Amino acid sequence: MLRVPGGEYHIVSPDAPTGLSARLNDFLIDRYEVTNEAFEGFVLGGGYATDDHWAGIPPEVRRGFMDRTGLPGPRDWQRQSFPEGQVSHPVTGGSWHEASAYCSWAGKRLPTLYEWENTARDGGTSRRGVLMPWVFTRSGSGDRRANFNSAGTVPVNAFPFGKSPYGAYGMAGNVRE
Repeated sequence: MLRVPGGEYHIVSPDAPTGLSARLNDFLIDRYEVTNEAFEGFVLGGGYATDDHWAGIPPEVRRGFMDRTGLPGPRDWQRQSFPEGQVSHPVTGGSWHEASAYCSWAGKRLPTLYEWENTARDGGTSRRGVLMPWVFTRSGSGDRRANFNSAGTVPVNAFPFGKSPYGAYGMAGNVRE
């Protein structure tokens, strides 16, 4: 995990309303997206059956989170297994609730919007566009630094040149959040 310093943070995303800000405490965030291998520990360890990790989610809602074979797990998996050859790829096909339950199981929590954007951009803006971790971006300019034009995911450590200012990978593109 990476330590990100707190402070006043103002949202700079062009897709968010202007003027949003929050006072952040120092926080920790994972260096990499959650891999299929890591999430498999949650699935096979009974994470879907343990009420402790599903605070506020009714059991009938939780029962709807199934893989392609009707077993508990991300909807892209089969027989509680991720796609072959994707052990170090980010887990896909899960809901926000599943991600939150996984984080609880792992002794973590999901980042807030402010924490996520602070880690990804550190507040960087430009009059000409959005400032991403590596540079001002235009259409197609980040293809070698993030997974923008692929037909699927890539391993979570595939783009070291596209790390955020704090060293987090995959914040600009691997799995579409």
